[in-house]
Amino acid sequence: MARPAILRIAKSFDKKFCIAPGIFLDSIIYDAELTRQRLAHHRCVEDTLTGQHSPRAEIYGNNLLEQFLPLTFMQRALGKYVWKGQRYEGATLGSVIHFRGGTQWLTSGCR
Repeated sequence: MARPAILRIAKSFDKKFCIAPGIFLDSIIYDAELTRQRLAHHRCVEDTLTGQHSPRAEIYGNNLLEQFLPLTFMQRALGKYVWKGQRYEGATLGSVIHFRGGTQWLTSGCR
């Protein structure tokens, strides 16, 4: 007898599946808010191709649409096809990059 669909879905959402993207999202918020604060109050310019003062919506939009959603989708879609530890590699690396970037804004000011 096949398992009900609700049990199959619940089994695929383990703690790590929820924690890794949660930490990744936290790192994006940390980096975006510190970036926005430095751009708004210290007249800094972000290291981007445009070199302009990015509004908060653009900062969040770029980070969420280009990084968070694709990596989280891939983590979910490829979950049963790859080694379990590899599923969280994108979220882990993304978190490190964003925490590092936010901390640089916090400690060194304008780059």
